[in-house]
Amino acid sequence: MLFRSCPSVRSQSLQGLAHLPVSGRTGGFPLWRQGLLAAGLSLCAGFFLSPATRAGEPSSQRAVLRVGPLIGGQDLVVDFRSDFPGALGAFCFGFDKTPLIGSGPLDPVFGLNLATARIFLRVLDGTGRDRVSVPTLPGAFGPIGLGLAAHFQYVVAPSSGPWITSNTVSVEGEPLPVPTGFLVDEAATRLPAAYDTLAAAPVVVSDVDRDGWPDLLLATETEVLVWMNDHAGGFVDETAGRLPYPSGSATGVLAAADLNGDNRPDLVSGGGFDSGDPLSQPDRLWLNTNAGQYVEVSGGLPDIPGLTRDLEFADFDGDQDLDLVAAVGKEQHVASPTGKARLYLNTGSGLPAWAESTGFAAMAWNDADIGSTDIAVGDVDNDGDLDLLVARSDTSGLDGTLGQPNLLLVNDGLGQFTDVSTQLSPNPSDNTQGATCADFDLDGDLDAVFANSHASIPAGASGDLYVNQGGAQVGLIGAFVEDAASDLEISSPADWVRLTPVADDADADGDVDLIITVHDLFLGADQLLFLNQGGAQGGTQGELLRQSWFDPGDFVSYSAAFLDFDQDGDQDLVQTAQGVVSGDPLLGDDVRLYVNGNL
Repeated sequence: MLFRSCPSVRSQSLQGLAHLPVSGRTGGFPLWRQGLLAAGLSLCAGFFLSPATRAGEPSSQRAVLRVGPLIGGQDLVVDFRSDFPGALGAFCFGFDKTPLIGSGPLDPVFGLNLATARIFLRVLDGTGRDRVSVPTLPGAFGPIGLGLAAHFQYVVAPSSGPWITSNTVSVEGEPLPVPTGFLVDEAATRLPAAYDTLAAAPVVVSDVDRDGWPDLLLATETEVLVWMNDHAGGFVDETAGRLPYPSGSATGVLAAADLNGDNRPDLVSGGGFDSGDPLSQPDRLWLNTNAGQYVEVSGGLPDIPGLTRDLEFADFDGDQDLDLVAAVGKEQHVASPTGKARLYLNTGSGLPAWAESTGFAAMAWNDADIGSTDIAVGDVDNDGDLDLLVARSDTSGLDGTLGQPNLLLVNDGLGQFTDVSTQLSPNPSDNTQGATCADFDLDGDLDAVFANSHASIPAGASGDLYVNQGGAQVGLIGAFVEDAASDLEISSPADWVRLTPVADDADADGDVDLIITVHDLFLGADQLLFLNQGGAQGGTQGELLRQSWFDPGDFVSYSAAFLDFDQDGDQDLVQTAQGVVSGDPLLGDDVRLYVNGNL
């Protein structure tokens, strides 16, 4: 049940929000708007209906919003990060999660109904950020435990170029701790018939046709699939009509981002030669044309030497277009294998033109024999540019030491990076397959998680959860100290080989939780769900506690993603499986869709 169903509760539930200042840096009075119709179209029409607007790209770090918790007596945090310093913005919230679609192809896609939403006009600071922490009174958000949700989105207007909207955030007001078992696999009734035979590796959530509903892009050893949201609680396979993918090709990497500025998410797949590939595949770019039809652009991506392990698109040099950084591993069985990570700056207008950063390739850590496995992008020192966490692995001990230290690279704002990995304390030689960063303790800076193989490096000698020492720690922002007491350290053979961490608010209580996918090399392998003990749990913000009830079975899983596919306000979860080692062979090829029963 949502707030819109309970008008008597709604007025109480707005009290905590009603005191947000106009600017995060100065005082002010609340500037409410009842939406486009009720607030006056003349004020808002130019802001929200400009023909030069485009939808948000949270996956490329352009506009990322976090909100919560909505719990009386706790500080309400609104934290918006963008790459548009000093721009005009608007913070929107409402109780109707019906998407609002603009009439033109460049109009924005909103994840809530602006006709019934409230709007604050804002000004971003010099780093492109708007962060407000507001004390609230007990009972500020209504009766406890009713399962009511509010929905939030941010729109920002840079001084030149298109407008951009953030991701949509849904938070439950005055929540109770979630019951066990709130994620239930309903793939059999909601996914296309082939869901249990795919053996898919990557899965990406993207609004392919810009209708406000999340769709799915998946890759197998032979194809890339486009599963469209049917708006009725399921997905339909529309690959044949949308994506001409070369038969027999393989990819282990997918990414979606608007690379030509036409307000449509384009599609990229990674290439290289892996043990299961008949050929060394190229990295490919498909432009999203009218209504989600993909057309491959020959040479649209640079020729990245090596096996592409990860592709991340973000504005690293501050010119407001998307650049590319790639984690690269060695290609096996080729004459000149290379594993150097690569950075390509976008110098084009419209369709990108790529210029490789030779300085990045020449950095001392960038070893072609060792390579990298994953890259996490985020502004770890809050200076307004995007930094890198680089995950590495060396199970062969090529340099005489089993494993490799991970890397922290800080950006100077122009796309030049400095290795400050000494600010990871400790920074052991891990075998890391994945990395992510998020503000787990809600203190205003990004913390970090690495997914490590504890089969080769014991948990006690490994670095898993790192806390940024700015914010509540009152230390150097951008310096990290491992939380050695974290539940991530508790390890058994069941989860020794960890692959991919994914951070989001799984229980809709306004803080960040964590999923880590696992390889079932050892019998009894569990996929890992950790719930943040702040928010509804009433414990320590940033403490991640393992949920033993989440045990979907033994399989090899390289990818998972959160999405609200049924638009009910809570985050569902999609997870792929690519075979089994110790588990049931009949379950090793399934794509799983866990429906969230919290709201």
